[in-house]
Amino acid sequence: MFGMFSRAPAPNDAPFVQMGDAVQKGQKLGLLEAMKIFTSIEADRDGRIVAILAEDGQEVDAGQALFMLGKQDAPSGQA
Repeated sequence: MFGMFSRAPAPNDAPFVQMGDAVQKGQKLGLLEAMKIFTSIEADRDGRIVAILAEDGQEVDAGQALFMLGKQDAPSGQA
């Protein structure tokens, strides 16, 4: 779907996720607005945000990668 990518629920709100955040499958990562309809962008698996590939307010195309998820590591200081 072609549309405008938003990292936060509203212009002055904090983003749904930040670099390094652990996420769970189905967790909301962002929003896509197309023709005044908002669609949630959700994690397709558990993991950790290792890259955010689209800027807030950027127009994006169908199939364009918006996030990169890495493996979810153990919490800091734990093996």
